[in-house]
Amino acid sequence: MNELKSYLISGFAFGTVFSLLLIFNLGWKVGIPLGIVSGFAFGVRIYFFATSKTVKAQTQIAITESKIVYSGGANHFKNWEAVGGKLYLTKDQLIFKSHHFNHQNHELKIQIENIDLINYFRIFGIVPNGLVLNLNSGVKEKFVINNRKTWK
Repeated sequence: MNELKSYLISGFAFGTVFSLLLIFNLGWKVGIPLGIVSGFAFGVRIYFFATSKTVKAQTQIAITESKIVYSGGANHFKNWEAVGGKLYLTKDQLIFKSHHFNHQNHELKIQIENIDLINYFRIFGIVPNGLVLNLNSGVKEKFVINNRKTWK
């Protein structure tokens, strides 16, 4: 249920921006209702996409469930793309595995001992769901996740 709430909040943000664009182009009588409907539809569609069997199968990792401490849907910033997938925390590493609906499919493994610092950031300077890892090597890895306090 927490995931659905998160996706509906994303839909609300999308609907708000879309409403503003429609209001400027078509007027408020059309823009507001279309923005509300499209925002709700966007949130629900993203929820069903993220929780689909296909995405779950594509983001599975070869570790037994008992070794996973925490997991959840995530986006990993790789170059210009926020690559969608799933993030796993085990006792000794953080693993991200993308689903195949991205341009830059990949799997990233970070040993916990290689993480110097964990900070938060806001997507577009507004949405508080970003997590940035500063690694010993000087590399920064950014993720968009739910429950970032739990992840930290």
